[in-house]
Parts: sequence; structure tokens; C-alpha cells
Amino acid sequence: MLYSQVRQDALTSPADLETIVAATPTETQMVWIEGNLNRFDGYNYYGEHPEVMLEFIAKHMA
Repeated sequence: MLYSQVRQDALTSPADLETIVAATPTETQMVWIEGNLNRFDGYNYYGEHPEVMLEFIAKHMA
């Protein structure tokens, strides 16, 4: 499971996501989107950095 989150998101704390990742029963990868961004900037992350998701998909589709 690939998770991603804007680290500075005002509505979700890093601890919340760490709890979710720890409770996931399958292999996980957490991508923290860094910078002074707002929540919706995170939605553009994979459009600007598709290699992160493509590498994850390639690894798990092999």
C-alpha cells in the first residue's frame, strides 16, 4: 500500500498517518510531501513526480 501525505497538513497529524501505516497488514510505503504546502497541493504531487508511484507499481507488479 502506498500512502502519501503533506507533512504540514493542518487537518492531519503525522502521528495519525503513522498509526494507519502501522496498522496496515500488507507491505507499505509512506511518502511525506514536504514544504510549506496546503492540503490540496498534495493532490498535484504525483502529477509532478510520477516516478514515485511508477516505481511502486513496477515493484509490485513484477
